[in-house]
Amino acid sequence: MSAFGFTDSEGHKWDLGINYRVAKRVDEADFSVLTPEIISMTSPSGKCLMLWMENTGIVIGTCWVICQEQAEKLDITQEEWESRLNGEALLELQEGFWLACADFFPKSRTVLKAYAESLAANRADQERMMGEVATKLTEARDRMVAEAEAMLSETTEQQETVGTTP
Repeated sequence: MSAFGFTDSEGHKWDLGINYRVAKRVDEADFSVLTPEIISMTSPSGKCLMLWMENTGIVIGTCWVICQEQAEKLDITQEEWESRLNGEALLELQEGFWLACADFFPKSRTVLKAYAESLAANRADQERMMGEVATKLTEARDRMVAEAEAMLSETTEQQETVGTTP
């Protein structure tokens, strides 16, 4: 197993390592539903790299080809495999794909690794921002509960005062 991979929503670890045999399988795959462009790993064009960067569907399709033999050993269809790609798994899949590409395309390693690292940094930023949002929502909820309790207490005190006045 290579160092490049992801874990799906079912907890299964998938290997995204690319070698020449895998690259040939990607070249032979039919991506015509996703793009009229040729997707090639053995002789990728700048256009092909841009398609991978711009189109998550093409990345997923490419990763399916990379993982297909692993899935077949587990008797998992493409549809079942794709249904295991929730948000977290998709982020890991994309990062793993770009790191595997950086390993396979040594001339472009610096750029591809930087792209993978930027995806990871964006993910970390999103997680940090979601944490901040959760904190603010919790604080707002706590303030609203405290205000409601204060109003309820005040109303109860007023009712008790009105009930005890001669």
